[in-house]
Amino acid sequence: MRLWLALLAALLLPSAASGQEREALLLGSSSVNGAVGRTLERELGAWGVHVRRRARSSSGFSRPDFYDWQAQIGSLGALGRYSLIVIYAGGNDAQGLWLRPDERTARRQQWLQWSDEERWREVYSARVRTFVDALCAAGAPRVAVLLPANGGRYLWERRILRVRESQAEGARTSRCGTVVDPGAQALDAIDGVHLSWNGASRMWTLVAEPFRELLEVR
Repeated sequence: MRLWLALLAALLLPSAASGQEREALLLGSSSVNGAVGRTLERELGAWGVHVRRRARSSSGFSRPDFYDWQAQIGSLGALGRYSLIVIYAGGNDAQGLWLRPDERTARRQQWLQWSDEERWREVYSARVRTFVDALCAAGAPRVAVLLPANGGRYLWERRILRVRESQAEGARTSRCGTVVDPGAQALDAIDGVHLSWNGASRMWTLVAEPFRELLEVR
Protein backbone atom coordinates (compact mmCIF):
# COMPACT_ATOMS: atom_id res chain seq x y z
CA MET A 1 0.00 0.00 0.00
CA ARG A 2 2.78 2.41 0.91
CA LEU A 3 4.54 1.69 -2.38
CA TRP A 4 1.32 2.32 -4.31
CA LEU A 5 0.79 5.67 -2.53
CA ALA A 6 4.37 6.71 -3.26
CA LEU A 7 3.94 5.93 -6.94
CA LEU A 8 0.67 7.85 -7.06
CA ALA A 9 2.25 10.89 -5.40
CA ALA A 10 5.11 10.83 -7.89
CA LEU A 11 2.63 10.87 -10.77
CA LEU A 12 0.71 13.81 -9.31
CA LEU A 13 3.75 15.95 -8.58
CA PRO A 14 5.07 18.27 -11.33
CA SER A 15 7.87 16.71 -13.32
CA ALA A 16 11.49 17.76 -12.94
CA ALA A 17 11.25 19.28 -16.40
CA SER A 18 9.00 22.02 -14.98
CA GLY A 19 12.05 23.55 -13.35
CA GLN A 20 11.80 22.36 -9.73
CA GLU A 21 14.80 23.08 -7.53
CA ARG A 22 16.39 25.30 -10.15
CA GLU A 23 17.62 28.86 -9.84
CA ALA A 24 18.14 31.80 -12.17
CA LEU A 25 20.00 35.06 -11.60
CA LEU A 26 18.63 38.30 -13.05
CA LEU A 27 21.15 41.15 -13.37
CA GLY A 28 20.70 44.70 -14.59
CA SER A 29 19.43 48.20 -14.07
CA SER A 30 16.51 49.55 -12.02
CA SER A 31 14.02 47.71 -14.24
CA VAL A 32 15.18 44.50 -12.56
CA ASN A 33 13.60 45.76 -9.34
CA GLY A 34 10.57 47.10 -11.22
CA ALA A 35 7.76 45.57 -13.23
CA VAL A 36 10.03 43.74 -15.68
CA GLY A 37 12.12 42.00 -13.04
CA ARG A 38 9.22 41.16 -10.78
CA THR A 39 7.16 39.82 -13.68
CA LEU A 40 10.03 37.55 -14.73
CA GLU A 41 10.42 36.42 -11.13
CA ARG A 42 6.73 35.58 -10.87
CA GLU A 43 6.41 33.82 -14.22
CA LEU A 44 9.61 31.79 -13.93
CA GLY A 45 8.64 30.99 -10.36
CA ALA A 46 5.44 29.45 -11.67
CA TRP A 47 7.69 27.01 -13.53
CA GLY A 48 9.51 26.18 -10.31
CA VAL A 49 12.56 28.33 -11.08
CA HIS A 50 13.63 30.48 -8.15
CA VAL A 51 14.85 33.88 -9.37
CA ARG A 52 17.39 35.98 -7.55
CA ARG A 53 17.50 39.64 -8.63
CA ARG A 54 20.58 41.87 -8.50
CA ALA A 55 20.03 45.45 -9.70
CA ARG A 56 21.82 48.77 -9.71
CA SER A 57 19.83 51.84 -10.66
CA SER A 58 21.12 53.84 -13.66
CA SER A 59 23.64 51.14 -14.53
CA GLY A 60 24.40 49.53 -17.87
CA PHE A 61 27.40 49.17 -20.16
CA SER A 62 27.98 52.79 -21.19
CA ARG A 63 29.33 54.14 -17.90
CA PRO A 64 31.67 51.71 -16.13
CA ASP A 65 33.09 54.76 -14.36
CA PHE A 66 29.72 54.98 -12.55
CA TYR A 67 29.10 51.25 -12.05
CA ASP A 68 31.19 48.50 -13.55
CA TRP A 69 29.26 45.23 -13.85
CA GLN A 70 32.44 43.52 -14.99
CA ALA A 71 34.04 44.29 -11.64
CA GLN A 72 31.03 42.88 -9.77
CA ILE A 73 31.28 39.32 -11.07
CA GLY A 74 33.35 38.17 -8.11
CA SER A 75 30.61 39.31 -5.72
CA LEU A 76 27.88 37.26 -7.40
CA GLY A 77 28.87 34.01 -5.75
CA ALA A 78 29.10 30.60 -7.37
CA LEU A 79 27.51 31.01 -10.79
CA GLY A 80 27.45 27.30 -11.56
CA ARG A 81 24.46 26.95 -9.23
CA TYR A 82 22.21 28.77 -11.69
CA SER A 83 20.47 27.16 -14.63
CA LEU A 84 20.41 30.53 -16.36
CA ILE A 85 21.70 34.06 -15.88
CA VAL A 86 19.59 36.82 -17.43
CA ILE A 87 20.87 40.31 -18.16
CA TYR A 88 18.41 43.17 -18.58
CA ALA A 89 20.02 46.57 -19.05
CA GLY A 90 20.42 49.20 -21.73
CA GLY A 91 17.78 51.77 -20.95
CA ASN A 92 20.55 54.04 -19.65
CA ASP A 93 23.00 53.29 -22.45
CA ALA A 94 21.84 55.50 -25.34
CA GLN A 95 24.65 57.97 -24.69
CA GLY A 96 28.38 58.42 -25.16
CA LEU A 97 30.70 55.75 -23.76
CA TRP A 98 33.22 56.33 -21.00
CA LEU A 99 36.31 54.50 -22.23
CA ARG A 100 38.50 52.23 -20.21
CA PRO A 101 42.24 52.76 -20.77
CA ASP A 102 42.52 49.72 -23.06
CA GLU A 103 39.67 51.04 -25.24
CA ARG A 104 41.21 54.44 -25.91
CA THR A 105 42.83 55.22 -29.25
CA ALA A 106 44.52 58.32 -27.88
CA ARG A 107 46.15 58.83 -24.50
CA ARG A 108 43.71 61.49 -23.30
CA GLN A 109 40.59 60.17 -24.94
CA GLN A 110 38.12 59.38 -22.17
CA TRP A 111 34.84 59.53 -24.06
CA LEU A 112 33.43 58.06 -27.24
CA GLN A 113 30.67 60.25 -28.57
CA TRP A 114 27.27 58.87 -29.55
CA SER A 115 27.70 60.49 -32.97
CA ASP A 116 30.65 58.17 -33.77
CA GLU A 117 28.22 55.36 -34.54
CA GLU A 118 30.54 52.76 -36.06
CA ARG A 119 33.09 52.93 -33.26
CA TRP A 120 30.33 53.16 -30.63
CA ARG A 121 28.76 49.94 -31.85
CA GLU A 122 32.14 48.21 -31.92
CA VAL A 123 33.07 49.16 -28.35
CA TYR A 124 29.63 48.58 -26.88
CA SER A 125 29.22 45.15 -28.49
CA ALA A 126 32.68 44.17 -27.26
CA ARG A 127 31.74 45.15 -23.71
CA VAL A 128 28.62 43.00 -23.77
CA ARG A 129 30.56 40.07 -25.24
CA THR A 130 33.35 40.45 -22.66
CA PHE A 131 30.89 40.58 -19.78
CA VAL A 132 29.00 37.51 -20.96
CA ASP A 133 32.27 35.65 -21.57
CA ALA A 134 33.41 36.48 -18.05
CA LEU A 135 30.15 35.11 -16.62
CA CYS A 136 30.66 31.94 -18.67
CA ALA A 137 34.24 31.62 -17.45
CA ALA A 138 33.03 32.05 -13.86
CA GLY A 139 30.80 29.00 -14.21
CA ALA A 140 27.53 30.22 -15.72
CA PRO A 141 26.20 27.46 -18.02
CA ARG A 142 24.06 29.84 -20.09
CA VAL A 143 23.57 33.60 -20.21
CA ALA A 144 20.53 35.21 -21.81
CA VAL A 145 20.71 38.86 -22.81
CA LEU A 146 17.12 40.10 -22.70
CA LEU A 147 17.16 43.05 -25.07
CA PRO A 148 15.79 46.31 -23.64
CA ALA A 149 12.18 46.99 -24.50
CA ASN A 150 11.08 50.04 -26.43
CA GLY A 151 9.02 52.17 -24.08
CA GLY A 152 7.92 54.49 -26.85
CA ARG A 153 9.71 57.59 -25.58
CA TYR A 154 9.98 60.25 -28.27
CA LEU A 155 13.35 60.11 -30.12
CA TRP A 156 14.75 57.71 -27.48
CA GLU A 157 13.16 54.76 -29.28
CA ARG A 158 15.45 55.43 -32.25
CA ARG A 159 18.48 55.45 -30.00
CA ILE A 160 17.51 52.30 -28.09
CA LEU A 161 17.43 50.45 -31.42
CA ARG A 162 21.21 50.86 -31.69
CA VAL A 163 21.62 49.61 -28.12
CA ARG A 164 19.45 46.59 -28.85
CA GLU A 165 21.36 45.70 -32.03
CA SER A 166 24.73 46.12 -30.34
CA GLN A 167 23.73 43.99 -27.37
CA ALA A 168 22.51 41.27 -29.70
CA GLU A 169 25.81 41.30 -31.59
CA GLY A 170 27.79 40.99 -28.38
CA ALA A 171 25.68 38.16 -26.99
CA ARG A 172 25.66 36.13 -30.20
CA THR A 173 29.44 36.22 -30.50
CA SER A 174 30.05 35.23 -26.86
CA ARG A 175 30.95 31.85 -25.38
CA CYS A 176 27.67 30.85 -23.77
CA GLY A 177 25.37 33.78 -24.45
CA THR A 178 22.10 33.93 -26.30
CA VAL A 179 19.61 36.66 -27.19
CA VAL A 180 16.02 36.90 -25.99
CA ASP A 181 14.26 39.58 -28.00
CA PRO A 182 10.87 41.07 -27.04
CA GLY A 183 10.81 42.90 -30.36
CA ALA A 184 11.15 46.55 -31.27
CA GLN A 185 7.51 47.55 -31.00
CA ALA A 186 6.63 50.05 -28.28
CA LEU A 187 5.31 48.58 -25.02
CA ASP A 188 3.42 50.46 -22.34
CA ALA A 189 5.83 52.31 -20.04
CA ILE A 190 5.49 54.69 -17.11
CA ASP A 191 8.15 57.10 -18.35
CA GLY A 192 9.03 55.91 -21.84
CA VAL A 193 11.80 53.66 -20.50
CA HIS A 194 10.59 51.66 -17.47
CA LEU A 195 7.72 49.40 -18.43
CA SER A 196 4.41 49.50 -16.60
CA TRP A 197 2.90 46.29 -15.24
CA ASN A 198 0.84 46.03 -18.41
CA GLY A 199 3.96 46.56 -20.52
CA ALA A 200 5.90 43.96 -18.56
CA SER A 201 3.07 41.45 -18.90
CA ARG A 202 3.01 42.05 -22.64
CA MET A 203 6.80 41.58 -22.75
CA TRP A 204 6.44 38.24 -20.99
CA THR A 205 4.04 36.96 -23.65
CA LEU A 206 6.70 37.82 -26.24
CA VAL A 207 9.61 36.10 -24.49
CA ALA A 208 7.96 33.22 -22.63
CA GLU A 209 8.64 30.66 -25.34
CA PRO A 210 12.40 31.43 -25.65
CA PHE A 211 12.71 31.17 -21.86
CA ARG A 212 10.77 27.92 -21.91
CA GLU A 213 13.26 26.50 -24.41
CA LEU A 214 16.29 27.78 -22.51
CA LEU A 215 15.06 26.26 -19.26
CA GLU A 216 13.72 23.13 -20.98
CA VAL A 217 10.31 23.54 -19.41
CA ARG A 218 7.63 21.27 -20.84
